Amino acid sequence: MAEVQCWAIWDMDEPRNIDPANLPIPEYLVTKINHWSNRFDAIYKLKEPNFQSDIGFSSEQEENGFFDDGWGLLDELKKAMPDTEWHYKDRTDQR
Repeated sequence: MAEVQCWAIWDMDEPRNIDPANLPIPEYLVTKINHWSNRFDAIYKLKEPNFQSDIGFSSEQEENGFFDDGWGLLDELKKAMPDTEWHYKDRTDQR
């Protein structure tokens, strides 16, 4: 799950944020996850007083691409760590 100024991986048993570099996954995947997370940070205007509500992708296509990339990262994580139960949450998944 992307969250501003956080790593994109969370432990849901003990809610905490996890640095992907601490996982037994390939370095290229760590880089891809962090790049994806940085893309999310980039849409926030952190110096503005209402930065939590004043967010937005430049287009619907950019937003859809971002979340599609997140689903792709989930697939890669499942392959890299198949014994781990993985979940992905974004605005398209209301579970």
